Amino acid sequence: MTPLPPTEQLAILRGSVPAKGRPRRCRRGSRRSEQSASRADQARLAALTATGESTAAMVSVRKAEILKFRAKAQLAAAESAIASAQSGEAREQAEDANAKATAKFWEQHVERVHREAQ
Repeated sequence: MTPLPPTEQLAILRGSVPAKGRPRRCRRGSRRSEQSASRADQARLAALTATGESTAAMVSVRKAEILKFRAKAQLAAAESAIASAQSGEAREQAEDANAKATAKFWEQHVERVHREAQ
């Protein structure tokens, strides 16, 4: 293969020569670079999608943690109310509140564990 004159080489580099006029080697390289660019775009899109999904999962887990923390605080308050209740009726109400708080706490705990497993 004979070397191209410098003016033609410059025209090829600038992209002013149509693909038909370019040497095969240049067309092949152009195709490869287009394929590489396409693969890079696909990889970027996949990375962005994964980041978005990861963020959504972290937000979901964080919400569950906050709800569990609130339920734990309610449970502690209910236990404190039981300890300080003096009448039988107040003690019964405090025990009901404690039972509800305990159920809510375990419900939030199970939900958090389930979300982390996903």
